[in-house]
Amino acid sequence: MLIKALLLDCDGVVVDSEPLNFLCWEKALRQIRNRVSLENLHYSCIIGIPLSEIFSLFEEHLHTQFSETERQQILKTKNDYYFQIGQSELKPIDGIQTVMEQARQLGWKIYLVSSSIHEKLAFSLRTVCLHDAFDGIFCGKSGKTKNYSDVLQKIQSSNYEVVVIEDSPAGIFSAQQADIKTIIAITTNFSKAQLKEYSPIQIIKHYQELDLNRLGQ
Repeated sequence: MLIKALLLDCDGVVVDSEPLNFLCWEKALRQIRNRVSLENLHYSCIIGIPLSEIFSLFEEHLHTQFSETERQQILKTKNDYYFQIGQSELKPIDGIQTVMEQARQLGWKIYLVSSSIHEKLAFSLRTVCLHDAFDGIFCGKSGKTKNYSDVLQKIQSSNYEVVVIEDSPAGIFSAQQADIKTIIAITTNFSKAQLKEYSPIQIIKHYQELDLNRLGQ
């Protein structure tokens, strides 16, 4: 069956944003809760997991509890920092434009699939000048993980007709939950060994290693 669409995660796949995102969490926590530090945590620990799990991880690490009001304050402050700092710090992942051009040449549709909220996605894409590059954008709601089964239904494609590119174990697992057959992993934020455990069909370090023509055969 021929490939019809390329499904891209945003953070770590299209936009190099994960280290900045973690920095903004830390700055927000310090502002709301003085003298807290996440220095013993690696930024990858929060990639791809639901918002509730992120707060639980922080609570465990900091030996504290956040009220719902504090959680909302921290989240808003984190996003404010992201919008402020991201204007100068966000960059596209090297080579992603070439991959997208190749997909267009093959006649594929290109969709963004992310668990991030729409406001954050729109900002990130505008900042790296890719806001008009997609045929559709599927964003997160209420801190939940992405649902590839819903995406497949909305774009009217089967699990055999799409290529997914993800950068995290959580993202790969989400695609596997929809039984998507062609999953590519890129080592932007996780090691090859960490990603290999989830058995994507290919693990790449750079987009120069990816040949969409071969996948579309």
